Amino acid sequence: MLVIFLINILLITLAVLVHYEFLYRMSIAIPKMKIKHRYRIVFGVFGALVAHSIGV
Repeated sequence: MLVIFLINILLITLAVLVHYEFLYRMSIAIPKMKIKHRYRIVFGVFGALVAHSIGV
């Protein structure tokens, strides 16, 4: 039971770290983009979807 709990904690930690890294790097990259604001939002949404996919 303890092993299962520790594995779950590890997986949750990895998912949080993946999301954090994606969001951090996108928050740096998006303001530097020379495209319309609307497309920057789309880029952010797709980036979040990629982070979710990796987390799964």
